[in-house]
Amino acid sequence: HAAAAAARTAARAPTRTRASYPGHLPTNPLQKIVAAGAAAALALADPARADMVGLLGEATGRVALERIRARLRSTDEGRE
Repeated sequence: HAAAAAARTAARAPTRTRASYPGHLPTNPLQKIVAAGAAAALALADPARADMVGLLGEATGRVALERIRARLRSTDEGRE
């Protein structure tokens, strides 16, 4: 399955970040892209796969939050 293949690929790719908490598996940008792609495909194929919906949020959430923050800081109201 795609998720298992993505996990194997991610396990072989080198990581560049340190663990943020016990049990955390740091990922690099390539690993995040692979995980997000596999999670999106599996979540679309079977929306009941809450684990894949969650993985998609985990893999893409930081980018979305950084963009939201930047947009907020670009307005007077957002800087208040």
